[in-house]
Amino acid sequence: MTAPALKVSVVIATYRSGAGLDRLVASLDAQTLPTAEWEALFVDDGSGPETLARLESLAAERANWRVIPLEHSGWPSKPRNVGVEHARGEYVSFMDHDDELFPDGLRAAYSFAKRNRADILNGKESHTTAVSWAMTQYRENADNIRGQVDPFPVAPMNPHKMYRTEFLRTNGIKFHEGSRVLYEDNLFNLEALSRASVISTMADVPYYHWVRDGSTTGSSTFRRDPAEFFGSLERVLRATQEFLSEPSDAALRDAAISYQHRLRFAGHFNAAWARRSPSVRQREIELITPLIAEFIPERLDATLPRRLQAKMHLFRAGEWDALTSLAVIEDQLDPHHKLESVVPGDDGGLDITTRSVWRTPEGDPMRLEVRDGRFIRRLPDEIRSLLPAELLDITDDLRASHLAIAGRISSPLSTWAFPGSTELVSQDSEAGHEAVFLTRGRFDPATAQLGHPATPGMWDLGVDAVFLGSASQRRIAVPPDVRAAQLRLGSRDSYLVAGSDKGKLAISVDVPWHVSNAFSRGFAISPMPGGRARLTFPHVTSAADGVDGVTITLLPRRVASFAKRRRHVMRRVLERLWPAPSRPLQVSPSGAEITVPRRLFRSGRMLFVTLGGASPRQPLGIHVGTRDGEIKRLPAG
Repeated sequence: MTAPALKVSVVIATYRSGAGLDRLVASLDAQTLPTAEWEALFVDDGSGPETLARLESLAAERANWRVIPLEHSGWPSKPRNVGVEHARGEYVSFMDHDDELFPDGLRAAYSFAKRNRADILNGKESHTTAVSWAMTQYRENADNIRGQVDPFPVAPMNPHKMYRTEFLRTNGIKFHEGSRVLYEDNLFNLEALSRASVISTMADVPYYHWVRDGSTTGSSTFRRDPAEFFGSLERVLRATQEFLSEPSDAALRDAAISYQHRLRFAGHFNAAWARRSPSVRQREIELITPLIAEFIPERLDATLPRRLQAKMHLFRAGEWDALTSLAVIEDQLDPHHKLESVVPGDDGGLDITTRSVWRTPEGDPMRLEVRDGRFIRRLPDEIRSLLPAELLDITDDLRASHLAIAGRISSPLSTWAFPGSTELVSQDSEAGHEAVFLTRGRFDPATAQLGHPATPGMWDLGVDAVFLGSASQRRIAVPPDVRAAQLRLGSRDSYLVAGSDKGKLAISVDVPWHVSNAFSRGFAISPMPGGRARLTFPHVTSAADGVDGVTITLLPRRVASFAKRRRHVMRRVLERLWPAPSRPLQVSPSGAEITVPRRLFRSGRMLFVTLGGASPRQPLGIHVGTRDGEIKRLPAG
């Protein structure tokens, strides 16, 4: 067999690509794997001359890029299959045309896959808006999880993975083609799972960023048609039975069906479903009922958390009104994480303790009774009377809840859980007993990213939680009396930023200046050679954001010193200096930036930064120079 000419072929299915393509191109240009060792194949699905000319122009400037034009097929499946046919790499990596790879993604993923002779490499994936996305999947590296059932080996079931090219070709594994083939990625991964011998998980190096910016995609539209949605799920369930039909795969087959059951059948009965009209709910029940009867035996309900088991009990009993009411009650609970303590350790770490509860929007706790050391749910009588007693006992699910202190770095966007422990306690409330979790974790900049050093920048600290089978991640709330502080964590300069964003906890690692942000959108400052500094605004990604310039207002030292003690004086001074000249921003898909003299940030000075035409009373953020290692912070307004 002839050795592959390249290590990796990156296959990108394109169709009328928009601004997101610039983000993808920038991420490919930033790869640490030498360009002589990989290629990018842009397989265009008949976009037309404008997109094709754009792609060809990009490829003309890069020797390892190729463009393959196709007639319009209507779905990414055919372009991906054609990409595999043309691939010269030992491994093939699929990308959507508006996503991005992390800079070391290709190098690290190929090295990990090659070392394990993996057929499939599942690399750490981040999601723009779902902070807790796939965190249970990427808790640790694994050489081979082919026989694993929890978490499911190829979850998440999208194609953002690395596959051995010859493995796909030899087994004839292809995406199902057509003008609209929903869940084609599920079908592809199920077949790949059934044929694979080695499936590796790479969790310690970020690989893929699934960008969700609110734009509509084909895969986000089909839930509008219940018949199409559940018809597609039927196809996935039949494929599961077909591809995992061997007796040796019985446990894996059950795990695959339970995966769909938890997410798209039992999990379908949520508050959003309850808000639909009675006629729509009834239509969906009519579509779901035969699928559950054929594919999901009652014994698989036991693999679900008790809260979902209760819903399935009501569903199988035909108690639709009670099911609707329970769906509303379940989805009202939101996590609240409060900082209990934060203490620098002697060995360079930061010990963090939080107290976590789940409550309704009105602040009411989940109602519990404690009987003989067991936690029993208190539900309305009309629901409680329809459920067997064992489904009201959620003790085991509470004890199985997994909470960990976690940090999210915005550039490059990724989330990391830190080592620690969780303790389940209870406390009395007016409604009875309430489940409370004390979570302890250690943030160590030397090992924060699964043994790797923390990326310099601002880390938002939260709690990654799997509570009663439901995953979430929320920021840690900071009590008003907690102040900002400069820390020396090992060899890293760090700044603990208390209440940096709506009273939430963050820590800045190796960033000498921090700018607080009054509106949940901040900016970073980093030094540059030649006495310059760069201000970066990650949330400004295109001219459509309505921002074309930045106003920087510098207060003299004496005025700043007085203004810090007299907030009304600070506002008046700022208005007197308004309007200041606007400086143009360089806007790109990865954010906007401007370079300014570093002398602006000398100790003791105060700097106001305002984007676009914002009011002088509402600056984006305030930077106060540091002196004697202390951070001074003032909220805007």
